[in-house]
Amino acid sequence: FRGWNSAEFKSKEFGNIQKEISSLLQTKIGKYREAIGA
Repeated sequence: FRGWNSAEFKSKEFGNIQKEISSLLQTKIGKYREAIGA
């Protein structure tokens, strides 16, 4: 898979994006729970 560096890079980028989105969601959920007092 030495010729697939771009695909590997894309999958890593996609993984990073997913991590960022999930951490953002966790933060928003936490703030929402604080707001409703749960």
